[in-house]
Amino acid sequence: MQVFLTMLSLVIVLIQVWYSSGRQKELESHKARLQRELEDDKAGLQGELEAKKAKLQTDLQISVHEFETRFSLLHQKRLEIVGELYARSAEAVNLMRAITSPLVMEDEDEHAKHQTELIRRFLTARDGLDDFFTLNRVFLSEDTCGKLDALVKRFLHIQIDYGTFERWKGSAGAGEYWRQVQEGSERLVGILGEIETELRGYLSTVESASARGPRSSA
Repeated sequence: MQVFLTMLSLVIVLIQVWYSSGRQKELESHKARLQRELEDDKAGLQGELEAKKAKLQTDLQISVHEFETRFSLLHQKRLEIVGELYARSAEAVNLMRAITSPLVMEDEDEHAKHQTELIRRFLTARDGLDDFFTLNRVFLSEDTCGKLDALVKRFLHIQIDYGTFERWKGSAGAGEYWRQVQEGSERLVGILGEIETELRGYLSTVESASARGPRSSA
């Protein structure tokens, strides 16, 4: 009986050892499988992150390029507007000064025709300036718009004084209106100079931006 119990205990121990060994191997196999799956998932996530990073960099480069293109086009548009505004302003000022500083002509009819033609050209230039300025003032600063508004208003004041002078020419008070016309004409030169300074500021801004060159998108 004792021998039987000893043999039974030995069998039980062997079974336990065998079971523990098999269980250990199973656990190690499961652990290895989980580790492989973890490494595979990690590699997949890393690849996905790299792909997203590459796409993000590409999208960013495209966005930067589009922004720089729009920025360049905006500066080009403003340069064109600035050049056109100054040319129109200077033309209108010069014509008004020619009207208010008429050439002395012996033939009164020729003088009248000359003045009429100058006035026609001035009105065309003034209206063209006003229309162009109204359509493009969004591209200009408030200060520049204020100076151009002052120029257009000064034209109107001179026209009123000039019209009054023409109606009262030869009367005692006509000389005062003529004086106001000439003073207004002289002020145009100062206003035009201020506008020129303002517009040169836009040119300086564009030159500075061009000197810096395009920004890196890396």
